[in-house]
Parts: sequence; C-alpha cells; structure tokens
Amino acid sequence: VLGAADPTSGTVCMYELVRGLGLLLRDGWTPFRTIILASWDAEEYGLVGSTEWGEDFADWIQAHVVTYLNLDVSVAGSKYNLKGSPSLAHLIMNAAIAVPHPHNSSKTLWDARLEKGPFPPPSSVAGLDLSELVLEKLAEEQAIEQADIPVNPLGSGSDYTVMLQRLGIASTDMGFGTSLTDPVYHYHSIYDSQTYQEKYADPGFQKHVAVARHLGLMTLRISESLILPINTTHYSLELLNYLQKVENLASANTIDVDTSSLRSALNKLVNASLRLDTIKERLSEQVERATEDREKFVNAMLHEIKIWVNRKLGFRPKRFPFRGGEGQEKTFMEVEAFMLAPEHAPALDLYELSMDINGEASFTNPVLKGLADVSSSFGIDLADATPEDEYSAIMSQIREISIRLGRFEQGFLSETGIKDREWYRHLGVAPGKWLGYGATPFPALSEAITIERNATLAAIEVGRLVTVVETLTSTLTPSMTLTP
Repeated sequence: VLGAADPTSGTVCMYELVRGLGLLLRDGWTPFRTIILASWDAEEYGLVGSTEWGEDFADWIQAHVVTYLNLDVSVAGSKYNLKGSPSLAHLIMNAAIAVPHPHNSSKTLWDARLEKGPFPPPSSVAGLDLSELVLEKLAEEQAIEQADIPVNPLGSGSDYTVMLQRLGIASTDMGFGTSLTDPVYHYHSIYDSQTYQEKYADPGFQKHVAVARHLGLMTLRISESLILPINTTHYSLELLNYLQKVENLASANTIDVDTSSLRSALNKLVNASLRLDTIKERLSEQVERATEDREKFVNAMLHEIKIWVNRKLGFRPKRFPFRGGEGQEKTFMEVEAFMLAPEHAPALDLYELSMDINGEASFTNPVLKGLADVSSSFGIDLADATPEDEYSAIMSQIREISIRLGRFEQGFLSETGIKDREWYRHLGVAPGKWLGYGATPFPALSEAITIERNATLAAIEVGRLVTVVETLTSTLTPSMTLTP
C-alpha cells in the first residue's frame, strides 16, 4: 500500500495549514480560542490512535473542545465530498464559497461538489446492466445536486468517530473523492501512488491547495468568531427530516410506531433554537455598538487625562477657532506633553483623583467633570452603566451562549448507547449496523424498525429520543434575560 491519497494527501494539507498558522503567529496573531493540531497513528488498524486519545482524555475533551475538523483523504478524484454535523453545515458551505475553485476562476470550491470526471457516465452506455452499487452511487449524486445544503451526516471510517459518536463533539470531514466518471481509484493498494496523483487525481496539485485553504478558513472562523458558528436551527430542522425518514421506514416495514411525542419535542426544539438565533443576532448588534461606545469612552477618558497631566506639568493649552459653531472654541492640548517631560512622571500624584467611574460618579472633580462633558458629547451617559459595564455584561452573555452551543452535540449522548454496540452513544446519527461507513439517522430507532422489527423496542427508542431532544431544548435555553 503506497497511500498517496490515503492518507498522504490529507497529511500534506495539514502541513500547509500548520505553515499558514505559523506565518500568522509570526505576524503577531493569536487565536481567540485554542487550536490543537493532531496527526493520529494506526487509523487503518481500527482508528486506534484517535480512539485511545479520545477515551483517555474524554472528560477534558468534553469540557473544552467545541469542534473537531477531520481530514483523511483530501484528494482522490474530481468531486468534493462534504460531511459533518448538521450544526456545522453552514460553516462548511460559507467557507467553501470563499475559496476559489482549483481549476475554474468563475466558480468556487463549493461548486466542486458537483464536479464530474472525464469519462462518460455508466448510464450513457447502451445495454450496460448497472449494478446495485452503481445505482446507489447515481442516486447519491442526484441527491447532492438537489439538496439545498448537501453536507452529508457522518457515519464512521475515519478519526472523527470517537469525537462524534462517543464524546459528542461536532465534527466535519471533507475531501475530493471519485465519481462514476473518474478514473478508477485503487483504494488501499500499491496503485495509490504519486503517479496516480500527478496524472489523474490532481495534476498541478491545485485541489490540495484548495482543501488546505478550506480547512484553514474553517479553523480561523471557529477560532475567531465571538459567537461560535454552530447552527442549531439547521440541525433541528434536519432532525425533523430524520424523523420523516424513520416514519417512512416504519410504514415500509409495517411497524406501527407512535412518533407524535417525538415530533412535538422536535418542534419545541426548533422554536427554542429560533429564539436563541434572535438572541445571538441582538447580542452581535449590541457588542458592535458597545465596542464603538467603549472606544469613544476610552478616547474621551484619555483626552481628559492628557488635559490634567498637561496642567500638572505646566503646559499651557493652545486655542484654535472651532468651526463647529459660532463663537465656540475647542481646546487642543499638546499630545506629546507627557512624553516631552517624562522625568516629571514620578513626582506626579496620579492617584489623588478618583478614577473609579463605576456606580455613582461625582463630577465635582474637574477631571471627571470634563470626562462627563466629553462623554455626553459622544452620547454616553456615565450616570447609567458605563460602556465598560455594558461591554462586560454583553460578553458574559455571549460566553454563556457559546458554551451552550459548544455543548449542544453532547446532548445526543446516551450512557447506555445503541443496542448491541454500546460504545456508540450518539442517538442522533451513527454508522449503520450493517452499512459499514454509512450513516444512519436516529440509529437505535431505525434499527429497531428495520433490523429488530420490534414495535415495543421502537416505542422505547422513541421515548429515549424524546428525553434527548428535551435535553437539547434545555441546552439552548439561556439563563439570562436579554435586554433589548
């Protein structure tokens, strides 16, 4: 096995991400959130490296990690495959739209999900008897073309498994895969070679560059966003789609299952998420206003301090005509005053004036009186909460919401896990029992219908899902009352 695509293509994109982050760090950038970079051992032997690390540090991961971005095979064909937790679908899409297409300047990387290979499709060959596998592949490609946001759910088969299915960490996976019109990719063989990459998969390696850019942009947006870019409303609506699929399965298998309680709980979850979206939008607007007010406040305070320092040092103010109003003047102080005479600084009693502006401010002090006057001219009322108070309160609310968003995926976990494979604890999505890597929505309920064909067990699984959804609704309900 040579592994030019699996896993080397993913590894080189990871290295490029590391190089880019290093350049940012050398330019003075620091991430708002911690970024951990990992390369796992023994993936082919059973996801050993990632699974052991996830199990060893489970408590720490669940307390601190908000997303996991996986990259395995980054380039093997023409079609850009995107998978992930539904809460990250918009992040994946928006970041891909911002990255140029590797070969067509009029398109974006997002358009590459519809790319075809150079050969004619099997369906165009007259008299060809299509296998069940090919028919499934054709249906999958058609579904991607018709979907509004074609980001498929994650099953298993790569290192995100422990993060999502065991620990409840929102995860993604992506890479250029083969379509039915691509050259055959000889997976796990000596033909997964550099020659295959250079001649068929990615001549010029522009797809590798695009994947690295996409991964890097998602990393930065998660790290730098004040409010985590986790879309619980899209997830909640996807859960309703999952339920519809399960109801269709029950009908097809003639299993009588009452899912009305689950549908009701999901509708409440959607409403809770929509309310949280409103809060997030208002907080974003408030933090923008508060940041502007904070800057005005600090500038006003610094201006008054400069006046006071100049007076202490004996510098006389310069007066210039003020054109903003007839008969008015504006005082311009020497900004360099304090810097021109730093030797006087130790002799100044900088603490003789109260600079505590929390609570009730006494404006008999000339500096604070001037500060209040200037602040009022900017529309800031120091008699109420100061901009710093408002800013801190808003940031406290944002912190709580981001914590709730980061813990949302963990609400799907059940301590007892899925029947017959209790290690898998995610009741929202898991690899199908007999599907290999493929994802099954509401796995325990789906398999109670399709494999066990047991209405009693299905009813129990509906009850478990109702409890899960109620937990998710509680997670999305903030403790604070947002002031308009």
